[in-house]
Order: sequence, then C-alpha cells, then structure tokens
Amino acid sequence: MSDTIVWHPNYLYSKDLKSIDNSKLFIECLEVERYLKQTINTQQDSYEKFGSFTTTVFKKYNLFTFPCIEASILYRQLVSNITPYLDKNEHYWIQCWFNVFREEESINWHSHWDRELKVWHGFYCVNTESSYTEYKIPNLEKIIKVPSQDSRLVFGKSDGDEHRSSIWENKNKPRVTVAFDIIPSVSLNKITMYTPNHYLPFK
Repeated sequence: MSDTIVWHPNYLYSKDLKSIDNSKLFIECLEVERYLKQTINTQQDSYEKFGSFTTTVFKKYNLFTFPCIEASILYRQLVSNITPYLDKNEHYWIQCWFNVFREEESINWHSHWDRELKVWHGFYCVNTESSYTEYKIPNLEKIIKVPSQDSRLVFGKSDGDEHRSSIWENKNKPRVTVAFDIIPSVSLNKITMYTPNHYLPFK
C-alpha cells in the first residue's frame, strides 16, 4: 500500500490504477447509460439533487451486473485494492453506479450512509480532466480538495463526511466516474429501502 495517497489519516485515500483502458470503459458507461434511459423512466427535473440521470437512478442498477469487460476489470481492482482496509472478519457487498456529467453539470454537497453502518464509498476516474472533488470531514475545519485525474481511485469511510464534484466545463465530452458503496452484511441486513438484488458480493 506504499503507493496509496492518504488525504486524511484513517479516513480518505486514493490510488492510481494502471490496468484499465479508460477509453473503453468510457464507451461502456455511455452504452449502459443509453440502455438505462430506454428502460428506466424518470423526470429530468428530478436530476437537480444528483446532477445527472445515471446518478439519480443509482438505486435501480449495478454497473457490475452488465457484461462490460473493462468494468469487470475495475471490479477486480476494487476488491484487490480496497479489501486490505476493510474488517477482515466481516463480509461485504458492493453497489456500483456511474456518474455522467455534461457541460455545467455537477453533484452538490451530499453524504452517503450513517456512520454506525460502517460503509465505505468512493469513485474511479474514467474521464475527468482537470475537475476535482471536495470533502468536508467531521472535526476537520479545512475542506480537502482531491484532484481528479484519469485512472485515479478515491475511497474512504462513510463516516459523517460530505462531498461534491466541481462543475464540468467541457462541452465536447462528459465527465465520467464510476462510484460505489461497500456495505458490511450486518448493516445491509438493516436496510429495507434498497433492493437487495442490486448488491454484489465484494469480500
């Protein structure tokens, strides 16, 4: 884990992954986006909270259930790189979606899970250019700014933090990231608002 960047001790990390073809993963994500738009009905005005269609409907699909080669490589990389940080005595599950932000789109400050559920969350940068993500971490006055660069994996605890992405300014190509929550079995069993079949074994 010597190549890991520690943005905040025991809380927020990043690693640069080299084994994924981002140009192919970018195409896979846009193909899945087209499919989802054909099969899931949602009003565009509901995008305001989450910033994009694929983010708004994140509870209704899991990217890793689609037969996408680069996405499957990413799944294995997540397991390999994040498992050492997890409780070795616990079983975990992953919910994965992707964010497609076009010009002037972003996601504003938000949190994921309550801290007592001991969830981890993060994202992988597919096409992100000079954008960034900001984090507000409990008991830390300054905002942590994590630069987004393609092939960067950012992950940390869902422990009371809030985060947001910068506004995307490229009119020609969307910003694409693959996002995920990693949930211990003991916590997943307490959740009733999520559809269980959108969770896949992680560890």
